[in-house]
Amino acid sequence: MHADKENRLLAAMRARPGQIALASEAGAMTCAELLDSVDEFAARLTALGTRVLGIWAGNSAAWVIADLAGLVANCTVVPLPTFFSAAQIRHAVEDAGVDTIVCDTPAMTALLPGAWTRRRTPLPLALATRTVRNPWPFPAAVHKITYTSGSTGHPKGVCLGWRALEDVITGLSHALSGVRLTRHLAVLPLSTLLENVAGVYFSLFRGAAVQIPAPQAAGFGKNSRPNAGAFTNCLRDSGADSVILTPQLLKMAVQHSRSRGGCGSFRFVALGGGCCSKALIADARQLGLPVHEGYGLSECGSVVSLNTPGHDKPGSVGRVLAHKSARLAADGEIIISGNNMLGYAGNGLAIGADIRTGDIGHIDDDGFLFITGRKKDIFVTAGGRNVSPEWVEKELLRFPEILQAAVFGDASETNTAWIVASGGVSAEAIDARVREANRALPDYARVHDWRPAPAMFSPENGLLTANGKPRRAAIRRCLGGAAAASGAFHATHRLSMQH
Repeated sequence: MHADKENRLLAAMRARPGQIALASEAGAMTCAELLDSVDEFAARLTALGTRVLGIWAGNSAAWVIADLAGLVANCTVVPLPTFFSAAQIRHAVEDAGVDTIVCDTPAMTALLPGAWTRRRTPLPLALATRTVRNPWPFPAAVHKITYTSGSTGHPKGVCLGWRALEDVITGLSHALSGVRLTRHLAVLPLSTLLENVAGVYFSLFRGAAVQIPAPQAAGFGKNSRPNAGAFTNCLRDSGADSVILTPQLLKMAVQHSRSRGGCGSFRFVALGGGCCSKALIADARQLGLPVHEGYGLSECGSVVSLNTPGHDKPGSVGRVLAHKSARLAADGEIIISGNNMLGYAGNGLAIGADIRTGDIGHIDDDGFLFITGRKKDIFVTAGGRNVSPEWVEKELLRFPEILQAAVFGDASETNTAWIVASGGVSAEAIDARVREANRALPDYARVHDWRPAPAMFSPENGLLTANGKPRRAAIRRCLGGAAAASGAFHATHRLSMQH
């Protein structure tokens, strides 16, 4: 059994029947109304004999209802990111053995493997089922399979038990016990574990309402570049006191908040999904955004560490939450112990295994965790010096003119940065900012030349993970290949190393 009906999340919601749980374009729902809808859809799933439920839809109240119904009906839930390619979706559906799917566009089932039958559903989502032959025999302990885009075309399915997710919820509740939170704004995709667990589950557990704007209203249309004005307006007008942002979204909010009357009156802004400069966090705080950086992995059930009010050290990712512990391997790799994943879909299970994160860092005397880079991303220059690209990128990304950057230099005498500039910024302005960033770096880590990327890095084009981290192999393959194919494809801006 994945989780009995009296788990701590559902029990907390039942204890507050008249309190608002969800607010969306469909209206507001109290905890009692939400649980009634969850129970109704859970009964439908049980009647259909659902074993593995896939959710393939944009953010909505119906998404949350379907997700919680899977918990009540003891299904394994598979959130399917809408930015995945059709091939990635097909792989995840087959890999996890999805037999029931809900989606916001009925025609989506035509892209899926197998013969699907449309079914009636009480939700404003299409529902279809299929027969899965020889399903992967994962045990009932697997409640959720979250797919990470990873560094290859085939996403990996991280198998998680409910208790591991519940540990994250209660660990966050303990860490933020002194912060009054009443309304959370969910702007990241609900299919990402960070928003799903640390946003929705945590807020409902704490008694905070979850506000779910439609993707278009939050500035997330069909193209890869978010609408900065719509996004900033959404923050400002939400009335929410908590939100989770990636560094890219934070940078966009900071850049546009002055001209748009601020970014709202948040009490807590959690920052995750990638490296962020201390300068950007300081700028955000000066504008009234109480940003606190954290760190997590899907394999650990989401959040591992977090800075909090009163326990904050800029540059770190905070102290490890009570349900986890961290230690360092001999080479500086961070190892996380605790109630972690059960394994990867199709590859057997590893209950209770420590997680070797692949991240390099250190822990200071006060217990704050610092991340200095990805073990696999560290490149060795032609001069034999090790460079973490995240280190260099942090220096570049502290400037508003530079929206995104990816740095490469393996076995090379020069380090090259692919740069996405903010709108209307000239090459001369980027040159000046790269030179300024170089002043904070030693000779071997400096950027020697940069190239303008033809498009913004995004999950949709495969150049970012769901949480906003660069997929370096894909960036090198896509942009480097394009540049090589046409000598005139991009200008290369070479910089003198003299200051």
